Amino acid sequence: MARLPSTMAAPKGATGQTDVGGHAMTRAFATAGVALLLAASVLANCTDNLPSALFGKDEPKIDPNLYPKEYKKTVVAFMTNNDANPTNIRDAAISEPVLRPLDNIQRYMSCVRYTQRNSEPTERIIYFIGGQINQFVKASPGQCSWATYVPFPELEKICLGDKCK
Repeated sequence: MARLPSTMAAPKGATGQTDVGGHAMTRAFATAGVALLLAASVLANCTDNLPSALFGKDEPKIDPNLYPKEYKKTVVAFMTNNDANPTNIRDAAISEPVLRPLDNIQRYMSCVRYTQRNSEPTERIIYFIGGQINQFVKASPGQCSWATYVPFPELEKICLGDKCK
């Protein structure tokens, strides 16, 4: 650790001790108090964005088995935003969500089947929680054997790019 040259003098009037009985400590505490109050008020205004459980408030409970009413629109939006190439889909079909066992619980599930350009047919299983897509994964052989498919032309109409306008 570097040492200061001994020729450096302390500022004029400095004794090296804090003025405990005087105003220096009072001013320091007042400044710290104002800073603390300011920080508390800023944090108080930010609590709307924090989980309410931190403040003892109960968040509204969402039924994990809420029926996905808009499941077709949700699947089209999901495919549009998450598939690398959601265009040129043909032979699309979907099953209505059905409450089925998943391990030791019940969840709404749906299956979707489609063929993309120059590809083999794809079958995916969709798991819903609270009426929203939780997982959209490739179905293993036979995993959607329970599904009753209906045509899904909305999926075939996905079009991105200039040619769609």
